[in-house]
Amino acid sequence: LAVGPYHFARPDDSARDDADRFVEAHRHGFPTGVLSPMLDLEVGDGRSADAIVDWSLEWLERVEGLTSRLPVIYTGPNFWRWHLRPSKRGLQLPSWPLMQAQYAPAPSAMLDAPTWRRWIWQWTGSGACPGIAGKVDLDRWLGSAEDWLVFTGGLPWPTSPA
Repeated sequence: LAVGPYHFARPDDSARDDADRFVEAHRHGFPTGVLSPMLDLEVGDGRSADAIVDWSLEWLERVEGLTSRLPVIYTGPNFWRWHLRPSKRGLQLPSWPLMQAQYAPAPSAMLDAPTWRRWIWQWTGSGACPGIAGKVDLDRWLGSAEDWLVFTGGLPWPTSPA
């Protein structure tokens, strides 16, 4: 069972302050085997696409700088389409890995997005896991075994998108 910390984004707060609090809460670091920090983008707080993307980029860059781990973006096709893609800077987001939340029989492209670095597909929110009471999210890794080692901190991230 792979685990890792995530931050539910509230773009009406300070991205820098949120990133600093997130890293402080995980001050013991991100050891090998733990998923990279994740930024959960699901709400826009009434902000424009440009403001949400600027906030996200600031958070991602700050966390990466403080942890030396490449953060992951968690979002779905609808949030991408309506809250991130309309910003010209939104096309910078695929520089980070993606965890795509889409409860469907198969993952889809994030619409007109360029290729994301690596990604996980969260395909259901009603799965079961031995030892955990209640329903859980289930995910599928869509990459190689070597990519998984990179994703969980066992190998450094490549310097160019894969």
